Amino acid sequence: MNRVAEHTLDITEARRQLLLQNSSFLYRLKSLITWVVLSCFLLTGLFLIRHAYRVTTSQRAIASQSRETSGTVVRLVPRTRKRTENRLMAPVVTYQINENQYSFESDIASSPPAYRIGDTVTVQYDPEQPEKATIKSFWLSWLPMLLFGGFGSLVTLISVIGVVALVRSKTRQIKFAPEMLHQRLDQVATGAISVDDAIQYLLPDQAVTTADTSSSRVWRLFLGAFLLVIIYFSLKQAGTSWRLLVHGQRTTGKVVALIRSTRGSAKAPVFRYSIDGVEYERVGATYSSPPAYEIGEIVTVVYESSSPAEGAIQSFSDQWGGPLFAIVLAGFFLFVLLRTKTKSIR
Repeated sequence: MNRVAEHTLDITEARRQLLLQNSSFLYRLKSLITWVVLSCFLLTGLFLIRHAYRVTTSQRAIASQSRETSGTVVRLVPRTRKRTENRLMAPVVTYQINENQYSFESDIASSPPAYRIGDTVTVQYDPEQPEKATIKSFWLSWLPMLLFGGFGSLVTLISVIGVVALVRSKTRQIKFAPEMLHQRLDQVATGAISVDDAIQYLLPDQAVTTADTSSSRVWRLFLGAFLLVIIYFSLKQAGTSWRLLVHGQRTTGKVVALIRSTRGSAKAPVFRYSIDGVEYERVGATYSSPPAYEIGEIVTVVYESSSPAEGAIQSFSDQWGGPLFAIVLAGFFLFVLLRTKTKSIR
């Protein structure tokens, strides 16, 4: 109606749009898509909260039954392939139990690094499975709860707000006769009545308010911005993979060890390669169970000539799996968010 009053929308086109919005089939379709999106977000939030609870409970149970020993930081593994001053570094720790040596890569990466090569750290390990170990620290104990629990709670809250708003909109929905809508549109177009007066005629028992619209816009903008951030960083990672694929140099490397993640039984390969007589060692980007590689396996390593120390195993999962999955998933939700944008009578 505002556009009709401002003479930026033809009266015939306005009537057509109102008829479409008043269509029962289109309204049910929009409601169905909105319910599906909100349900997905709600289930995702609840899953993250449940995951945070399970991980935290498991860590506390392991901590209560674990034993402690000292370990040594033997190297720092970059979590980002691009060479920058602020890239995240994760420590690789070795420790010895009953004359057997074990090693693992910490889940916590930081910039600047929280540890230096040669630092002695306290290692918590399972006495029945001494290869399962972690660095004893506050962040490792509470990060899953703070990260997954906090983000899951935020997603759940947004989903609940969306569900409540959708239920309220359904209960307050009023079907108007086309003749009444056309009459009010004609009056607004000729300037006989204002937009607010037209809405008061159509909704005599309800005050004109934009609170619900503003609330809907806020959470949509927040959600859209979050999805755009995910797409941006995923595209950035995909761009790095593309540069390696097109302009990268290739050499052969050898898997020399398997590093187990403290989050479970998944393992990532540690591969070693040599360029111009200089030997480098890196940890693969993909953790899997069972391991995707075996110790002694020969792999193709791709790297940029300007930074040979940042080599990566040439495989789809290592270079493209993560960013493509994130782009497709975030792009889908962003598309649904834009397609299901609620159109008000105004």
